[in-house]
Parts: sequence; C-alpha cells; structure tokens
Amino acid sequence: MNLRAVVALAAPLFLNSGIQAVLNLTDTWFLGHISTDAIAAVGAVYWFVIVFVLLFGGVAMAVQTLVAQAYGAGNRVRAARVTWSGLWAVLLVSPLFVIVSLSGSHLIAPFKLAPNIETLALEFWFPRLLGAIGGVALWTVSSFFNGIGRTKVTLLIMVCVAVVNALLNDLFIFHLGMGRTFQVTNLFPRLSVWENVRCATLWATGYRYSFWRSVDRLADARERTEKILTEINLLDRWRTPAGVLTYAEQRSLEIGRRAPERYCAILRRSTRGRPAAPSPQAAGDDVADLPRLPLGGIGAGCCQPLYCDFRFEVETEPIRPHSP
Repeated sequence: MNLRAVVALAAPLFLNSGIQAVLNLTDTWFLGHISTDAIAAVGAVYWFVIVFVLLFGGVAMAVQTLVAQAYGAGNRVRAARVTWSGLWAVLLVSPLFVIVSLSGSHLIAPFKLAPNIETLALEFWFPRLLGAIGGVALWTVSSFFNGIGRTKVTLLIMVCVAVVNALLNDLFIFHLGMGRTFQVTNLFPRLSVWENVRCATLWATGYRYSFWRSVDRLADARERTEKILTEINLLDRWRTPAGVLTYAEQRSLEIGRRAPERYCAILRRSTRGRPAAPSPQAAGDDVADLPRLPLGGIGAGCCQPLYCDFRFEVETEPIRPHSP
C-alpha cells in the first residue's frame, strides 16, 4: 500500500470537514452580532433543516460512489454522465425544497417554540431551504472530483465557499442591514405591552419588590407608563403580548422600555450611510415624527444606529428617580 498516496488523497478530505466547521462557526459569530434570539432560532430548526437536505439531496452522495466505480473501470464518459444525471436529479427535487420552504409554519408548529423564536426560525427556514438547492448542486460537483481522486479541487472549492460566505455575511448584515430584520429586541414576549414598559418604569423610578403594596396602585408609575405608550403609538395595543407584535411595533416597544432610564433623546431618520442631521432645524424633512424619549446606556453626544435607517442623538436631561 502506498501510504503517501493515501495521505495525499485523504488529507484534503480531512481539511474539508474542518472547513465545514469553520463555516458553521462563522455563521454563528455573525448571528451573535444580531441577537441571542437569532442564535436560538437557528439552533432550534438547524437539524430539522438538515433532515430535509439529506432526504432530498441524498442523490449527491450516490454520485461520488458511481463516479469512482466508472472512473476506476476506465470509463470516463460514464463518470461524466453520472455527474450530469446527479445535477438533473437536483433540478427534479428542487420543487420539493420549495414546498418544504413554504410549509415552515406547519412543520415547526409542533415544536411549540416561543412566539418570537418561532418568528425568527421561519425567517431562517425559508431562505435556508431554498438555498439548499444550490448547495446540493455544489455537493454533486464536489462528489465528482472526490470520485476521480481530485480531492484537492474539492478542498479549493470549499475554501472559496468559506471566504465568500464570510464576505457576504459581512456585506448583508453590517453594510446593507438586511440581517437586521432578523433581530428581536430584548422584550418579555409573554408579557403584555403595558407590562413590558411598566417593568422598566418601576426599575428606573426606584421601586423594588414589595409584598404588601400592589403595583396597580402606583399612580406615578401608571401615569408614566401610559405617557410612554402614547408617545410610541402603542397605547391601543397595551394588552397585546409583546411576542406577537410586528417587527416595527417591537422596535417601538424597545424604545419605550428604554424610555424610563437616564437620558432624553431625539430619534431621527437618516439616509443609510449618512450621519444624522445635526439639529431638527437642519434636518428639515429628515426629522421623523417621533417623540422625545429618555434612553439609557448611551454616552452623551453619541450618534449610533438603532436599527437600519434610524439614528439618535443624546441630550443630557436626567430623570430623578423615585425615593422608595
């Protein structure tokens, strides 16, 4: 047995498996910059997605064996024919991928995920299953090169895939903001809109747990909560659980939850890629019809994107806490 030939054949396959781990690690790192809920949503359905990929894309696994047999017998034409048959098979099963991608809500429902996690899982489910069609086609081509012993070509293909994957993640999430629609705020999904804002109000105004005092009797907390909900245009949704709100409403509720904290801010629109206007007068039509809200955890004079097309400036206007 030629040990050197075996190592030359197997080493690229070994490294190829390592690159797959790098791909998963890269995706997890980028997801972590979106939200922890995004990681939870992907993790909840990841292996379920793999089941369908292996079920419908298993034809690609057969290509490698049949190509190796044909190539070993010296029949290169048959080896090429098997590869093309595999690609045609991928095209034939592609409608199955489309059907499953559109049936995500019915397939995921039995798992009884939290509403916000299920919403994000469905946003991941649809493009992942559609993209699997191209992935299986690439898998078929890689199987051909593995079958004829050109494992270095397969390794080079996967290195290119890993690099392109990282570059596209960076482009879509950080530069185009497309991944931001995949974000869920740090809300309590099973609590109502009113309870979410009231929790933040109680904490910011100095109230702590009390066995004898009912939270519903705290007039100042109730009035401030109602005022905040009015300013963020969610007063009519005060009984609605936060987990079933639309994406835009959840963003508004996040602003409301930050409202009782330390600083007062002016939230304003800005064109993507441009800094916010220096003042409401200079902003002109760019100033959004949004309330002056106190936001906490932000340094004075800082301009940071809250999400997509919105930026905010901070003015020092501290709120005095309630003395319990």
